[in-house]
Amino acid sequence: MAEDSKTVFSRVCERVKSRLFRGGVSKPNVSSEDFDQLIDDIAIAAHQSYGLAEGDKESLLKHVKSSVLNSNGNSTYYKLKNAMSVYEARNKIYLDEHEQLKKIENAQARRALFWRATTTFTVALIIFLFYCLADYLGIAMPLSRVAI
Repeated sequence: MAEDSKTVFSRVCERVKSRLFRGGVSKPNVSSEDFDQLIDDIAIAAHQSYGLAEGDKESLLKHVKSSVLNSNGNSTYYKLKNAMSVYEARNKIYLDEHEQLKKIENAQARRALFWRATTTFTVALIIFLFYCLADYLGIAMPLSRVAI
């Protein structure tokens, strides 16, 4: 038997909650101030590396990247990167499960439409057969005098 929507929704909730942020928490410890701090860190690294780069743009870029990335995973950059990877994983889980949920609901709608049409045609066929039998036996039925 196909899963229903509530089962899929509860599975989505469990799988999304299983993707934890840094420190094993389910809510991010990232704020808008962290983005401001990252910009400050980049500006400071660029200022400190400007003399080493000697006016070369590519060299400056390389020095700034190495300065920002060489912080043993404790910098604001790694904090934001970790939070983003968790968001990406949660979004992928959500989108995958949402596609499956759409397939389930579409199948349920097709089944309901099929049974609705089947019962409607069955009832109409039974009524038609009663009118045919009544006409054959010569019994007057309501609506039997309507010109066709």
